[in-house]
Amino acid sequence: MQAPAALRRIRSLHAHTASTATAPALRAAVDAPLHSARPELAVPADPLAQFSRVMVVIAHPDDESMAGGTIAKFVRAAAPFCVFPPPPPEVVAQTAAGAAVRIVVLTNGDKGSGDLEMTSPRLARLRAEEMAAAAATLGATAVLLGYPDGELENTYTARMRVAAQIRLFEPQLLLTFNPSVDNNGYHNGRAHRDHNIAGQIALDCFYPLARDHLQFKELWDPDTYGGVLRRDAPELADLTEPLPGWKIQEAYLFATHRVPDGVSVAGPPPWHETVVVDTTGTLETQARALSKHATQTGAKGWEEILPRLEGRSRAMGEGTEPPVAAAEWFTRVMNMG
Repeated sequence: MQAPAALRRIRSLHAHTASTATAPALRAAVDAPLHSARPELAVPADPLAQFSRVMVVIAHPDDESMAGGTIAKFVRAAAPFCVFPPPPPEVVAQTAAGAAVRIVVLTNGDKGSGDLEMTSPRLARLRAEEMAAAAATLGATAVLLGYPDGELENTYTARMRVAAQIRLFEPQLLLTFNPSVDNNGYHNGRAHRDHNIAGQIALDCFYPLARDHLQFKELWDPDTYGGVLRRDAPELADLTEPLPGWKIQEAYLFATHRVPDGVSVAGPPPWHETVVVDTTGTLETQARALSKHATQTGAKGWEEILPRLEGRSRAMGEGTEPPVAAAEWFTRVMNMG
């Protein structure tokens, strides 16, 4: 099988062998001319080793599956005692695993059903339950912001709510969608509008909105604007102290596999290269987590989901040098501000 064109352009890959007590093994694409001039920008052989907390910003419950192997790999490194079957959610919430990854879900997924008997309120309730179960299976926690499916917009309030989650959780790494078109006019192909907008919101907060404390007066002066928070951001209703700004170090953008042939994933900072995560050993965890989204998978057991995940992950892994059994890959963005 021929490797995807963008992956064929990867110049070299750093191999790192990790145990369950160390950070995940990754292969990181390196752009030699850029890094010879700016060595401080080179992707380390083990990029996740520098991060202790990761935030994942997605559009719908189940979108976390696009980076499920990376989430599982990171959680395993942060908490090697996290095993399957998973402990109850209340136990996970008290472990380093629950503290290592937070998933912020922007919409309630209330339109994603082909069941003519389904209603949006019922579907929203079911998908919230499914998301909580999937997050617990991965060893993460989840926050649902509840915007209607298909109606997400990049508004002041949406940006404020995501920036608040960043400031509260203080992650070093952001995982989110690669929007269809970035600031370099880089087309990522056709995608769900909520996916594109979720990526735009997350990247707007990545730089500079979460960093600058004077952005969003509601977060800096909750005493004065508490009524606004209670009305527009109920998850922040109990906020009483100002939220200082927080700078995320890097972002990894998924859905990067849609980059068309002929478009380089390397370029000047802050957009430079592809990071390939070796997700070997996480497929069962991914399948178990995805199976929790029964409204989206047709209530299949995890064993039925596993072959589909294996095929996708294997295709990604075969594009690396040397090939790996399973992989996910991302566009890396550094926060230069």
